[in-house]
Amino acid sequence: MHNALAMPPIKDLSEVDLDAIKAGTDSTTRVTILLVLVILLLIYRAPLAALDIYRDEGLFERARSLAPYFEDAVHSLNGLPAVIDIRNIGLMGAVELQPRADGAGLRGQEVFARCFALGALVRYTGDTIALSPPLIIERAQIDQLAETLRRALLDTR
Repeated sequence: MHNALAMPPIKDLSEVDLDAIKAGTDSTTRVTILLVLVILLLIYRAPLAALDIYRDEGLFERARSLAPYFEDAVHSLNGLPAVIDIRNIGLMGAVELQPRADGAGLRGQEVFARCFALGALVRYTGDTIALSPPLIIERAQIDQLAETLRRALLDTR
C-alpha cells in the first residue's frame, strides 16, 4: 500500500504550504511534489477558464439563439436522395443515409470525403453524417455548411 496525501483542489500556488513540503523531504521529492502541484493547478484551472470564456462571450446564449436557424438549415436536406432521417438538438445535427448495397458505411464515408473536398469538415459514423459546428458559427456559415452537404449528397451515388 502506498502512502498518499489527499489534496484538496487549489486555486493557485499561494495556497500551498511550501514550508511543510520542505520539511523532511529531499530535493528530488520536493521538485516532484511541486511539479505535481503545478499539474494539478493546471488541471483544475483549465476547465474553469473555459467556462469563464463561455460565459463572458455569451456562447451558450448564442447557440440557443442560432438553434432554430440551424434546425431549419439541416432539415432543408430532407427529401434529398439517400437521406432517410434528420435529427438535431441545439447546434448538433445528424443526417442518416440509406446504406449502399455494396456495403454499410460506404455512403457515409463518400459524403464525408466529398464534403471535405468542398471545404466542410463533418463527421460520419457508418451512414450517419454528424454536424456539430463551433459555438461561434455565423448564419452565413450555417448556410454554407448546409449547401456543401447538399452538394455532397447530390454528388454521391
